[in-house]
Amino acid sequence: MKKLVLYLFSVLLSSTCLAQENFPENGVKSVYNQLHAFVNATIHLNSEQHIKRSILLIRDGKIIEVGPQVQIPAYATIHNLEGAHIYPSFIDVFSSYGIPKVAKDSWSPKPQVKSKNPGAFSWNQALKPEYDAGVHFVPNKSASDYRRQGFGLASSFLDDGIARGTSVLVKLGDGSAQEELEKTNSFAHYSFDKGSSRQNYPSSYMGSIALLRQSIYDAIWAKHNGDQNNLSLLALHNNLSLNAIIEIDNHHAINNVKDLEDEFKMNFIIKGNGDEYQSLASIENTNRTFILPLNFPKPYDVSDPYESLNLSLKKMKHWELAPANASLLKSQGLNIVFT
Repeated sequence: MKKLVLYLFSVLLSSTCLAQENFPENGVKSVYNQLHAFVNATIHLNSEQHIKRSILLIRDGKIIEVGPQVQIPAYATIHNLEGAHIYPSFIDVFSSYGIPKVAKDSWSPKPQVKSKNPGAFSWNQALKPEYDAGVHFVPNKSASDYRRQGFGLASSFLDDGIARGTSVLVKLGDGSAQEELEKTNSFAHYSFDKGSSRQNYPSSYMGSIALLRQSIYDAIWAKHNGDQNNLSLLALHNNLSLNAIIEIDNHHAINNVKDLEDEFKMNFIIKGNGDEYQSLASIENTNRTFILPLNFPKPYDVSDPYESLNLSLKKMKHWELAPANASLLKSQGLNIVFT
């Protein structure tokens, strides 16, 4: 854990990074590895541990040593951070940074029965388990917005469909895709929302669950019977071995996730909607992990007493309790991650 925390420091503090060896350079290649020493800073290892007046050495974008008694080489560039604090960067594990958005087809009165995706893929456009976010990742200028908020890494995925493929772990720097890409296949992603698909099926929440269940069964069957003609099913089967994140849009769906886990012996990290406190009784002391949003409901306009009669008590209570959602889940022994 300590090594991981120290590595995260380098994401925000390093200013340069050597190009990868398998890319040609136009001109004379420099082999000089500049060493930076950050001195007199208070370095926070985590939320509870910190080192005062410490020294941090970074070479080639990687931390090589940290502590109060570090020997600084004579050739190092020294940065005096007297009175400053160094923190590990945040990681957003539920991001679409650098992933092209999916354009939804215009509405048509003619029903769409078959998928419009060319190739040997699923018959349903809501199923995209073959989508590899690492293949499509392209850095953009919004990385600077992430960094200003303290983020150094993001796990990016295609936020569309029921089976969404795999995400890619990337650094939030200003380099090329080759420089910023850290790890492919970081998570497998799922939801109960068909997304941009205009196909008739599924047309309901129940249908979305049925499609995901049937697809998993089909993927297992195809693998065990040597069926190689459906790339989506092959990818879906491979994704079953990855850590999985499933997005839900209300707390009632937690029970549907639990049913999926029991049926297929899976473990999901749940991306919630902010109302999970309403299902505490069914998830307490389960050691489950939730990814929670911070976009709380805005105050309602109750200046007009007659219009206020249309405002339900349910909405008012959610407005009151939503900011306490993470605290209530944490009090029940659940793991919390913010996005």
